[in-house]
Formats: sequence, C-alpha cells, structure tokens
Amino acid sequence: MVNNQNNRLKKSDLGAITRRLKLLAEAIKEIDEAILARKELSTKFRNQIEKEIQEVQNYLGTLQPPWRAGYLPQYEFLRVSLHKSLASRKQNKRSEELKLWEDLTKLLKERRELIFEYEELLSIVNGTNNNSGNNNTAR
Repeated sequence: MVNNQNNRLKKSDLGAITRRLKLLAEAIKEIDEAILARKELSTKFRNQIEKEIQEVQNYLGTLQPPWRAGYLPQYEFLRVSLHKSLASRKQNKRSEELKLWEDLTKLLKERRELIFEYEELLSIVNGTNNNSGNNNTAR
C-alpha cells in the first residue's frame, strides 16, 4: 500500500520533475556556451596583448643601445617607459590567464552541480531510486 502511494506521488510530480529536467538541461547547455565564449574572449584578449608586446619589443629594438648613442635623457626616458609598458603588458597577460582560470573553475563547478541534480532527478524518473528503496525494505 505504501508502494502505491509512492507511485501515485511520483506520477503526480512527474510533470514538475520533467520540467525541472528540461530547465537543468538548458542551464547546462548555457554554461557550456558560456565556457566556450569565455575561452574565445580570453584568446582575443591574449592575442591583443601579445600584439601589443610585440609592438613594444619592436620599438625597443629600433632604439640604439645607450653605449652607442651616448647618454641622451630623452632616449633613456623613452627606453624606461617602453620597458615599463612591456612589463605592464606581461602582467596583463598573466592577469587574464588567472581570470580565465577563476571564471572557468566557477562555471565548471556550477555545471557539475547542475549535472548532479539532473542525474538525480533522472534516476527518480527512471525508477532507479525506487528499486534501491525496495531492496532496502526487503532486507
């Protein structure tokens, strides 16, 4: 008799569970899309930073070394500024890599939680929880 009540309860909640499964599947898909979009964005950022680094390095390469040109304050100021710019760009690159890792870690954790909930509800719909429950009452 208890088994019939559980079956009726599950049948009445099946529509709600099915809707929840659909929403979870959509949320998982959205997270997958967000992961791809974040990776693409990071690639664009890093490519831009690499381009800027290369430009600064090329410009630095055009300056004569101080021992050849003699000490010229304007060239030294420019050289120091370019080195600071280069260091800043490299820092930006490291920051972007760290931010990507943080963002992906959060998204993957959220995705894992949704998949766990999805599989849990799916097992209810498929009756696997019911079977394990029946085995426990038989013992």
